[in-house]
Amino acid sequence: MQIDLMRQLEELVKAFGISVMYLSSQMNPDTEYDQGLRRFLQYPHDILGEIRNMEQWYEEKMLYIARDSFEEYYMSFLIPEAYRKGTEKEFFLIGPYIMKEPEYIVEKLRDRDQFPVYLVNELKEYYYSVPLLVNSDALEGIVLTQMGYLFGDREGLEIRRFEEPYMNKRTIEEMKLEQEHGLSMAAIEERYLYEEQMLDAVRAGDMEKVIEVEKKFKHYRLKPRGEDTLRNVKNLMIVWNTLLRKAVQQADVHPAHIDRVSENFARKIENCTHVNELEAVSQEMKHKYCLLVQNHSLKGHSPMVRDALNYIDFHIREPLSLKLISEQVNVSASYLSTQFKKETGKTLTDYINEKRIHDSLVLLAATELPIQEVAERVGIYDENYYARLFKKYQNQTAGQYRNMMKLTM
Repeated sequence: MQIDLMRQLEELVKAFGISVMYLSSQMNPDTEYDQGLRRFLQYPHDILGEIRNMEQWYEEKMLYIARDSFEEYYMSFLIPEAYRKGTEKEFFLIGPYIMKEPEYIVEKLRDRDQFPVYLVNELKEYYYSVPLLVNSDALEGIVLTQMGYLFGDREGLEIRRFEEPYMNKRTIEEMKLEQEHGLSMAAIEERYLYEEQMLDAVRAGDMEKVIEVEKKFKHYRLKPRGEDTLRNVKNLMIVWNTLLRKAVQQADVHPAHIDRVSENFARKIENCTHVNELEAVSQEMKHKYCLLVQNHSLKGHSPMVRDALNYIDFHIREPLSLKLISEQVNVSASYLSTQFKKETGKTLTDYINEKRIHDSLVLLAATELPIQEVAERVGIYDENYYARLFKKYQNQTAGQYRNMMKLTM
């Protein structure tokens, strides 16, 4: 499955409520990115124009983060040639966003620039429309990770931070001297290696590999950027939830499965009140995403068989047959039967029965539902037939399995 990496990055950034823009020498010079704020205040400096002029010194694999004199932040980087829409250089701009409350910013601007009183409410209204990030670590992590995919590897990726990007030699030299990495180069390299190995393990659904990677990097920590430890760890967890979700998507797991798990972990992360709780969520997150790949990855299957497998997944409680499913995927029953057996190693009927029994294991272990109701919840409405299938695939009865699970809990 071919993934549009730039489109994916757009969606990830927009999930923060932040706008994105493609910049090039061909774009309209009158394009506004700040809802007319600078034009309204007759402010002479234009970040868009300045970034368009950056091509003379912009470096590849460099994420530039600018804070302007209006306390607004922007991220930008030079788009790799393979992903440009035209022949000229193009830049990807993320922003604006703010990292202070609107009242603080407006007060600071009023004191500095002596704005008249009647402008204060106008400015507040504007700043309340700008996305607020209390901490930018999550966004920076996501953008850097996606840049790694765009450029083909993460080696050499860096961040440079600066204020008011006036294009002159002194500013450029100062930028190179004032890199605020927060981590040593060795620590950054280790961080990216850890992330890549962890994502590869989850992408393969290999929980043993996940544990192996964690042991190798058991000392791995991200240097906090704020004083609130709980918030710092939560932000890191949000980044991991996003990265793991994308890794599973690349394993060709249907988005509906991923979305449920991702939303559940997003809620769990925010509901945690202690760092120790987040450690437990971290372990559960890696385990659950590995299970998604193990149970739902369709990598290597033809589009027709993928459609059939997805239909079975989402309609497991309903009556299913070769004829019905072949109609859903618009092929003949005989062709679907042959291709399904060739790609999965099982007949379609065996696959459905085995999946139903497998799904029932969770209900038997985690609930006290009567066995007949468990059978019905996975689409088998004859308790005797369910008993025969369970014995066939599990070599024990459903009651024996439930008792065994109670003893292990």
